[in-house]
Amino acid sequence: HPVTGVSCDYWLCEHLAGEAENRDPIENTDVAWVPIRDLARFNPANKIFPPILAALEAHA
Repeated sequence: HPVTGVSCDYWLCEHLAGEAENRDPIENTDVAWVPIRDLARFNPANKIFPPILAALEAHA
């Protein structure tokens, strides 16, 4: 990640069915499927890697 220096992967997914489940509570505090239009409620747009934000906005 360009801000934190942490190695990470990004995946653009669509929720098809089922409940989101946090299967790594040591690494993550919670998990949720969030509509792209609501993303800024959880993470300010200026903190999202610009190419990722562009991909999300193109998909919205």
